[in-house]
Amino acid sequence: MSTTVAAMIVVVIIIIAAGAAYAYVLTSRPSATSSTSATSTALIPVSIAMGEASVQEPLYNIAVNQSFFAQEGLAVTPQIFSSGSAEDSSVASGAAVLGVTGGTPFESMVTGGVPIVALAQLNYATAYHFLIVKKSLNVTTPQQLEGLTLGLTFSSDSQYIINAMFAAVGLNSTQISKIKLVNLAPNSLLSAYKEGQIDGIAFLWSPFIQEAEAEVPSTVLAQNNETYFGGHVQAFPQGQVSSIIFASQAFAAAHQNIVQDYLRAMIKAQAYFNANRTEALTIVSQAEKIPISTLNQYLGTGTTYTIEVNHAWLNILQNEIGVMYGLGVFKTSVNITNYVYSTPLAQIAPSRVTATGGYTPS
Repeated sequence: MSTTVAAMIVVVIIIIAAGAAYAYVLTSRPSATSSTSATSTALIPVSIAMGEASVQEPLYNIAVNQSFFAQEGLAVTPQIFSSGSAEDSSVASGAAVLGVTGGTPFESMVTGGVPIVALAQLNYATAYHFLIVKKSLNVTTPQQLEGLTLGLTFSSDSQYIINAMFAAVGLNSTQISKIKLVNLAPNSLLSAYKEGQIDGIAFLWSPFIQEAEAEVPSTVLAQNNETYFGGHVQAFPQGQVSSIIFASQAFAAAHQNIVQDYLRAMIKAQAYFNANRTEALTIVSQAEKIPISTLNQYLGTGTTYTIEVNHAWLNILQNEIGVMYGLGVFKTSVNITNYVYSTPLAQIAPSRVTATGGYTPS
């Protein structure tokens, strides 16, 4: 990739962690804190903004630590955001062109007409979102949730998972109507739980949920693929969620080389994580200042990084759309395959593509 091209291209990459959007912005020159030295003028400088600790961050931290971005011609500098509203607007306006997001936020954008496409699955998570209630309530059955107030973040994977759980444990619409669900951002959920304004937190993601448990004696009633009411484990695989690497349609068509550079770096990071899990968790722990014991709760066994396009992933996304459309959260329903652009990944790693996306640049 030439220095001239690097000097002319301006890219915004976003990352949406479970329900909030975060923007990556290509800067005009490398920062002193970037993943490469400032003398590497041939590299495209990328300032990557992310939310506080999310399941998308570990591979980024590994890619920086192991110089995988630099090997692919990208100089990366992180920016941390606590709010995603401005970045949501960036996606809708077309300013944000490449990024990582949770399944529900991606589906919300495509059903809302935002011109983006999925490039690949980043991961799938089975032990990442948790339902907790105060231990003093002695909840042992799903029916005992009636009359309680549960906080969750609407229009996120949390809203999808709790409704999948309601169906799995056999709660009917009348019973569900007796459970008060309030919409709160992650940090507000923590404070509301500690202050006694809510009785429980519904499927907040790690590591925030572990912070809540540390502050308030709690009972874990479910994670996003199984429940634990009364000590009995009941699986509900439809609660499995995944993260998505995506691009704006215009950028994917015009800059496939950068898309592929980013995918290659992330594939290297995935391979490193899976082959060197102990070392990888140490890197992530130091970068995010999160104890390894906490990381092990949601990355050690609950999260599998697998950058690919496959039928199982597409089925998860289509099921999420069906549930959220049925709830009225999404105003339209779409065939998710029409929003999957598998060509860039297929060209650099054909074995990772076992389901062909239906999107083709015009």
